Amino acid sequence: MSESYYTVARSASAELTIEKSRFTAYVAQTGSREEAEAFIASVRESHKDATHNVPAFVIGSRQDIMWSSEDGEPQGTAGAPVLKMLVQEGLSDVCMVITRYFGGIKLGTGGLVRAYTDVAKAALAEAGRAEVREMLHIKAACGYKTFNRLESFDYEGRASVEEPRYLQDVEFDFVVDPADEDEMTELLQDISGGQVRILKKIIARSQIIC
Repeated sequence: MSESYYTVARSASAELTIEKSRFTAYVAQTGSREEAEAFIASVRESHKDATHNVPAFVIGSRQDIMWSSEDGEPQGTAGAPVLKMLVQEGLSDVCMVITRYFGGIKLGTGGLVRAYTDVAKAALAEAGRAEVREMLHIKAACGYKTFNRLESFDYEGRASVEEPRYLQDVEFDFVVDPADEDEMTELLQDISGGQVRILKKIIARSQIIC
C-alpha cells in the first residue's frame, strides 16, 4: 500500500466557556503553509476584538512543517500544547486557530494549557478524521442501468464509485488501492457484464473518512 497520513475530514469549530473566558477553536484542512496562513488571517480578521487568536498548524505527509504561536499568552500555554496534540494525534495538513475572549479571571499556566487543549480536542471531534493516501482512479463509462448496479454494489470498503458525470452515458471514477487493481477491475466487469469502458487510469490522492 502507498504512503498514507491522516487529516481532518471537514472544517469545524467548538466553543467552551471557562471561568468567564470564551474559547472558540476553528480547524480546517490546509494543504500548504500558504493555505494555513490564509486560514489564520481569516480567523483573525473575523475576531479582531479577541484577546488572543492562537494558531498552530502541521503540513506535509510526514508532518514536515510544524508551527505555532502563543499570540501573547504565557510561553508554552496555548499554541505549543495545541501543536503537540495535533502531532500526537498523527494529523497533518491541518490548521487550528483558537480565539479567546478574556473573562477577567486568570487561569494560571496549568489552567490555560487545559483550556486550550480541551477546546482543541472538541473541535477535532467535530471535524472527524480522514485517511489520505494515493489511490488508483479508473475513469470509466457505461450505460445508465449498468451504472445503477455498479453504484449500489457493496465493495466492502475495497473500492468506490465516485464523481458520476451524466452525459450520453455515465462517466465515473472507480477508485481502488493500486495493489487491488487487477482484482477490482475484474469485479467491475463481472458486475457490469463487461459493459464498462475504461477511459483512463491515474494515481491521485484520495480521502477516506475514518
